Amino acid sequence: MLNVFKEDSINKTLQCPLCHKRFQDPVCLPCIEFVCEQCINDYIEEHTEKRQDRFKCFICDQEHLIPANGFPKSKRMKLLLDVKPDKIYR
Repeated sequence: MLNVFKEDSINKTLQCPLCHKRFQDPVCLPCIEFVCEQCINDYIEEHTEKRQDRFKCFICDQEHLIPANGFPKSKRMKLLLDVKPDKIYR
């Protein structure tokens, strides 16, 4: 028997853990978690003292270095966001 995964389940996977909306310009954190680029920038600004090059991650609870050029954009996640499946079977 096949299990059907509802679109809601897929949409939850494609949500930013900070804003709880569908990813916008997803970036990858050093702990291999994804967030919206604007969300992580806002989070760092609110939760990090000025002139610090690290922040405490709200997901893994570890300190991460803040890259000078920003966190890397996730091309793979962007591709997943562009797919609009009706049903996915396992």
